[in-house]
Amino acid sequence: MFAASRPRLLVVDDDRSILTLIGTVALAEGFDVVTTVDGREALTHLRDRPADLVLVDLRMPGVSGLDTLKAIRATHARCQVVLMTGYAESAAITGDCLPSGMALMTKPFELGDLSRRIRQIIVD
Repeated sequence: MFAASRPRLLVVDDDRSILTLIGTVALAEGFDVVTTVDGREALTHLRDRPADLVLVDLRMPGVSGLDTLKAIRATHARCQVVLMTGYAESAAITGDCLPSGMALMTKPFELGDLSRRIRQIIVD
C-alpha cells in the first residue's frame, strides 16, 4: 500500500503532548511525521504534500475533527484517516456514525496499543 519511501503520517490534535507522544511512536515505527494543532493547518499540509495516514482529534477549536475528516475524504480519498477522541460519549456516538472502514482510537493511549495500531495500518 505504501510507497518504497517512508510512509507519511499527519497528526492533528490541539494537545501538544499528544502530538509529541504519537510523533515519537510513529517515528519509531518508520513514519515520516508531521504534526499540527488544527484542522485548517492540516488541510494546508495535505494540499502541499499528501499523507498516507492522518490521525485527527475529534474535538478541536475552529475546524472540528469531523469537518477535517470530511475535507480529507473529499480531496484525498486514498489517505487513511483515524479519528481520535478522549471523550467516551463521543466515541460511542461517533463509532456508530463513522464511514465504513474508518477507525476510531480513544485517548489516553497505551504506548504498546498505539504502536500496534500504527504498525497494523502500515501492513494493511
